[in-house]
Amino acid sequence: MIKINFLEDKIVEDIDSSKTILQISLQNEIPMMYACGGNARCSTCRVIILEGLENIEPRNEAEAELASKKNLEDNIRLSCQTKISGDIKLRRLVIDEEDIEIAVSHNGVTGREEKIAVMFTDIRGFTSFSEKALPYDVIHILNRYFQKMGKTVLANSGYIDKYIGDGLMALFGVGNTNAFEVCQTATKAAVTMIEELHSLNLYLQKHFSIQFQIGIGLHFGSVILGEIGHPEKKQFTAIGDNVNFASRIESTTKKAGAEILASDVFYEIIKNSVSKERIFETNIKGKTGKYRLYEIKKLLNPTISKIEKIETYLQEKISTVEAPAYIRLAFHDAGNYSVETSRGGLDGSIQFELDREENKGLDFYVTHILIYRKDLKLMGLEITFADLIAVCTKIALEKLGGPKLEIALGRIDALAAGERMKTPHVNFTIDELISAFQKMGLDEKDLVVLSGAHTVGVQNKIAFTESPYEFDNSYFQNLLDSELSKNLIDTDRVLLKSSTTLQLVLDYASDKELFLKDFKASMEKLLNLSV
Repeated sequence: MIKINFLEDKIVEDIDSSKTILQISLQNEIPMMYACGGNARCSTCRVIILEGLENIEPRNEAEAELASKKNLEDNIRLSCQTKISGDIKLRRLVIDEEDIEIAVSHNGVTGREEKIAVMFTDIRGFTSFSEKALPYDVIHILNRYFQKMGKTVLANSGYIDKYIGDGLMALFGVGNTNAFEVCQTATKAAVTMIEELHSLNLYLQKHFSIQFQIGIGLHFGSVILGEIGHPEKKQFTAIGDNVNFASRIESTTKKAGAEILASDVFYEIIKNSVSKERIFETNIKGKTGKYRLYEIKKLLNPTISKIEKIETYLQEKISTVEAPAYIRLAFHDAGNYSVETSRGGLDGSIQFELDREENKGLDFYVTHILIYRKDLKLMGLEITFADLIAVCTKIALEKLGGPKLEIALGRIDALAAGERMKTPHVNFTIDELISAFQKMGLDEKDLVVLSGAHTVGVQNKIAFTESPYEFDNSYFQNLLDSELSKNLIDTDRVLLKSSTTLQLVLDYASDKELFLKDFKASMEKLLNLSV
């Protein structure tokens, strides 16, 4: 006998497992919403599975498509499509008409709980300064301050949650279950912020006769993550007691005369990698009892690799709008054939091949890479042109929301133009395309998944997809649509001519995470061919 516990409604027993949860609820007078008539169009019948997720049948095609568009977590299901094979406990998520409006318009991340590091920062005494300074100076200085602090957060894999006056809230470790790694990056960001403040103070002292002090509070714990706000102004954020606790820690820095304070939980995770100064036993506003806070001064023997330093430099050089072109540049440079290695790979030879038709428009980016290389050399960071293409591609992909690549250095620069693959053209067959990739050292799967890079970028001022600066699987969905595929190029449509490549297109069109995972593997393979 199968049982469904509709939390806050009733328990239904001896149910017909051939029926959907929606059908069962309506039969038992449970007021489930279904604005689209149960056709997987609106998601108003969504429920959260609290127990028995293993007894839920996999999503069908209609549910999977809507779940992908709405970014629904695995435990959020459409009752109109879902059938069960055993006992479950669930709760309705859409209760009334106002809930329906929110459910239909919501295309963001559903609420979920994660353990992350939360950082709050604040400038001490800024209010008194802003009351005396000119409005222009106040905004100018704040923007200059936030540029430095924000750059540091982003360079350490953080997320800028919000600005609160002269304060900043940042999150570290969203999607990362390695607590040590999360707290280490948050600590590195905090220590670097203090260093960046010193250089900013030189400017402020010279031009405004002032200097800033800041306080930073760090805490690690469970928070609720999701998009919150009016449908036209939503923002991904974290809420919960641990967010408030991090804010209270930052407030304590002023009373303690400390720049960085961390909670006991945060410190225990990171303690073997930092040098601490004082320990405080203190009351925290809104909390009962005493709490132990640790003053952190620096990371012990921080090992910032050469590639990390280069990535930090490039983070502010490569814009989101330019990012697709750097990815294109990598493909064009790697598309060569080496007689010695019998494969392709990055070798920097594209700087000698800009007169070729297929490389039209890439001269701007080659010039900038040469400038970056010169700047890095002045910073004591020698790097080959080919290696720099690889790192630029890594940064560009991250700017577009794509997967984070693991790349190594060690490519050797060519001294002249290389022997290129035959440039794909309108008459290319699928076999010729596969052969060209095999000549580079790549296979049929690499061909399909790497073609997915056309999910971003434009050609002849026409975007390949509706979101040309968001790295997702919309390329494959468009490829299967006779109308939308007109914005793609001929060698894209050739992928539909083989049963093997067509199946891969279908797989990636229906599963964004699969595409991102496989793209990461194939792109790393491409970039590292010549290492």
